[in-house]
Amino acid sequence: MLLVSMNDAFEAGRRIGTVPHGSAIDCPIGHEQIILRLSWMDGFSKGRSDPLRDRGWIDLPLWN
Repeated sequence: MLLVSMNDAFEAGRRIGTVPHGSAIDCPIGHEQIILRLSWMDGFSKGRSDPLRDRGWIDLPLWN
């Protein structure tokens, strides 16, 4: 899969984030394309958090 835009990378990461056994290590984008990689990671995080939010969990603050 060729990911050439930040939106494509975000969406690909979000899809992997919704898979129960998906992992951030599955990111197909190397460190040399850091902006696309960060977009993928953001999408992955979103894919992980949306199902929790749908169950009524709220976002937890990073710092108390």
